[in-house]
Amino acid sequence: MSTEKVDSIKKCLNDYYVDRKDTINIMLLAICSRKNAFLIGEPGLAKTDILKAFSQSVKGFVFFEYQMSASTKLEDLLSINVPGGIGIDNCHIALIDEFFKGNTSVLNSFLSALNERIIYMPEPKKIPLLTVFATSNEKPDAAEGTSLLALYDRFLLRQEVLPIQDRDDFKKLMTINKPYSPAAHLSLEELNADYEEILKVELPEFIIDLLYDIKREMSDGQTHVSDRRFKDLVMILKASAFLRGDVEIKPEDINNIKSALWTYSSDTRNVEVIVNKILREKMEHV
Repeated sequence: MSTEKVDSIKKCLNDYYVDRKDTINIMLLAICSRKNAFLIGEPGLAKTDILKAFSQSVKGFVFFEYQMSASTKLEDLLSINVPGGIGIDNCHIALIDEFFKGNTSVLNSFLSALNERIIYMPEPKKIPLLTVFATSNEKPDAAEGTSLLALYDRFLLRQEVLPIQDRDDFKKLMTINKPYSPAAHLSLEELNADYEEILKVELPEFIIDLLYDIKREMSDGQTHVSDRRFKDLVMILKASAFLRGDVEIKPEDINNIKSALWTYSSDTRNVEVIVNKILREKMEHV
């Protein structure tokens, strides 16, 4: 188990990247659980830098970055067409900036990569991709087309990354004058071994009951979350427990799925209230 190394990497990232603890937490959960994540926010908020920094911490890790446009074709993302030979077909983490700027054809071609880690070249090819991070300056809303929302649904974790607001945090950012240097290193083999351990983390029945209570209450409040999404959330909960050094999911891990329970940014407050209420009621009956 390499949780000590992951903890050291997480601390190092948190110490260097000011006011980005939630973003770093979501990124680590996504990578460890092998789920996709969507980051909303303007350029210049360290989203790319944090992923690159984490990639420096994993020996053998391959990071791919691409900015989508309306003219992008799937072929443009393949390693044979990318300078340096690193593309969507041979990387471990992909960061696709302005993901939804892509045309319908290339976005639909991404579905198999997001869901099954398969890409058609044109024959189907299994790719080593662990996690796709998509970024956008724009928040999706209910007026978006159903095809766009279906793609958006494949990104299990979501976060709106905001500029620094606190004066002291801003001062700290201004005084950073050296490049990031990782404090610890993982091997790709260790990361893969950790994933096998994450799969073994226990899902107690009372946690399933808590998830059902959240689902029921959210439905009453007109915030819809699909059964498939709740099923996928189990891996986030398992990764959360594993990163705490536990072999069983606990109620505190449910805090880490709040970012996966909203579709529109207007839902975030409702999700926060419902999850906190259910957890509070659970603790009162313990």
